[in-house]
Amino acid sequence: MGEYMNPLKTIAIKSFLQAKTHSDLAELYNDRMEVQVNVAKGDGELIQEGDYRGREWRAWTNGMETWKSFRIPFNANSEPTYEDKPLSFSLENHC
Repeated sequence: MGEYMNPLKTIAIKSFLQAKTHSDLAELYNDRMEVQVNVAKGDGELIQEGDYRGREWRAWTNGMETWKSFRIPFNANSEPTYEDKPLSFSLENHC
């Protein structure tokens, strides 16, 4: 049996939108769009906070998952760059 692989962030966003909003709205999303995903603290405990290029961020954990807000792409206001990576938490549980 193979190891479970987390979906790429853009695929997770698409799946989340397909499950949680109107289908015509979900179909508008594509991996070239600028997106900001915000998460809630929920039942998590603050484990880390920092500053990345002048923007504050926080990460929470419940012992099983660790989550934080993220943005696609980086440098959206100048020269956008992005390398899609696996999502390490459930959007459904934390957005």
